[in-house]
Amino acid sequence: MIKELKIKNFKSIREQNLELSNINILIGQNGAGKSNFLSIFEFFNNVIDEKLQDYFFQAGGVQNILNKDSENDSFLHLYLEIGTTPQKNFFYDIVLDSNNQQHIIRSEDWGWKNNQNKKTIDELFVYRHRPNTKESILNNIKGETNNGNYIYNYIKNFKIYNFKDVGSELKMKLYSDRYDADSFDKSGINLATILFILNKNPEDLHGYEFSYKKIIESIQLVYPSFKNFILNSSKEAKDKFMLRWEETNGMRFDIRQISEGTLRFMCLATLLNLPDNFYNFNDCIIIDEPELGLHPFAIHILADLIKKRSTDKQIIIATQSKELLDEFEPEDIIITERINGDTVFTRKTSEELKIWLDEYSISDLWERNILGGRP
Repeated sequence: MIKELKIKNFKSIREQNLELSNINILIGQNGAGKSNFLSIFEFFNNVIDEKLQDYFFQAGGVQNILNKDSENDSFLHLYLEIGTTPQKNFFYDIVLDSNNQQHIIRSEDWGWKNNQNKKTIDELFVYRHRPNTKESILNNIKGETNNGNYIYNYIKNFKIYNFKDVGSELKMKLYSDRYDADSFDKSGINLATILFILNKNPEDLHGYEFSYKKIIESIQLVYPSFKNFILNSSKEAKDKFMLRWEETNGMRFDIRQISEGTLRFMCLATLLNLPDNFYNFNDCIIIDEPELGLHPFAIHILADLIKKRSTDKQIIIATQSKELLDEFEPEDIIITERINGDTVFTRKTSEELKIWLDEYSISDLWERNILGGRP
């Protein structure tokens, strides 16, 4: 689980130190910086995959990633701390310099620290590198230490799940490849393949059958006439799957006959019920606007799935949904605001809001700007 994220000069975030918990619900007005925060995880992906030059090119140059209002906007600093046990945390620390045209990695450090002592990081177990290169060197030397391997795999498996366009993408593609199963795709486009893998595991060595049953049960709460998926290889295309299912009355349907909201919920139910040891499944699940197209009751079920999953996975969500917000405690919510042009993250406690919560819901406080995060 990510314990702490320190950010300096990344997009609208000038300098923020953010402690994360099991559930982290980001709220805020449009343009507050929620998407910028989520994109940090995409940035980490590109660092680990040695694609920083491509990343900056696609962004229109490194100057579009650096915080423009900083007094010193020539560097970017990100620090990630990952809790593994009560005694030990891993960390990854990277600093980039820039002249607004080119970038260079000034330093790239990783290691672990013992939580039972009060030593500074400088005195602990650190692998320090001053590569002065344009790409990370962690991938090349990660095998030299267990620390490097763990941190590399943790960061590499960050995904920002967004099922907004899954309907149009699946209806255009129609089929999922049987071998597209390295992980659940962040867009949900290989949903049928993932469901096939979970269902076709007769010995259930990894808890796949149990997870599949939980997915079905979750969908039935929102779609009562749903019975089960039909997960057979397509006759029209070898080793391909089209998402098909059967209702309790025996009628059968496929991907071309489903609403966007129902399909998105199928993706969310699958993601939040995946086995803990599923392929390349990170301990941190990041979802952007999961409420899109969902009925208020479906949002209630979604919140329940999030809470249950948060017992063994960390959840980070960006949302604009009042209904979803009301399902959580103040301590779960990260308020995202722009103050003097910079993105700032804050949390409230139940104690701070006690006098208000006796009469108002959390979404009421958000709308009235008592919670913050409104224009």
